[in-house]
Amino acid sequence: MLLGATVAVAAPTLLRAAIHSVQGDGLCAYYPFVMLAAIAMAWRAAAVVAVLSAFLADVMFEGKGFQLLEAPGEITGLIFFSLASALMIVLAEAFRKAVADPLWLNGPGKAPKGIVFSLKDGQACASWHGGKSFVPLGTADEVERMMQDFLAQQQLARRFNRYDDSNDRNGSVAVIGSIVESGP
Repeated sequence: MLLGATVAVAAPTLLRAAIHSVQGDGLCAYYPFVMLAAIAMAWRAAAVVAVLSAFLADVMFEGKGFQLLEAPGEITGLIFFSLASALMIVLAEAFRKAVADPLWLNGPGKAPKGIVFSLKDGQACASWHGGKSFVPLGTADEVERMMQDFLAQQQLARRFNRYDDSNDRNGSVAVIGSIVESGP
């Protein structure tokens, strides 16, 4: 992560230094690298990249150079850079959390209260009661077949467990596997 953060700060600094004679905002070269850091790194590392980028851009490329906050408008530029960087980092972190745990959108400590099945654009979906996210399961026909197979397996497992409990007093449990059909 340290190497990634170093590259994310050094690359735009070298790029901006190579075109220093061209007028423009010293912060522009840093925006894409802050975004890449927000996507590829933890939010704290991306925040460090943003802070170091703002500092280097201001010191090296704003005003006469190698002075901090001496040119007019620098504070405004740094405020907008900070806001844009924070937005990029927050959105990347929210996306990362939503992908890793779709129930994260429900809020902390809120357990789902039952599964709700619905159709959306011809696809059967599962969501959690009160949840804000859903999981596409497949076409309605495919899901119906899968649910029927699941219910049949549950009935069979109950029968085997009842049989096993009546014949075996050791408390062993029968395990039933699933056969997945493949085909068109």
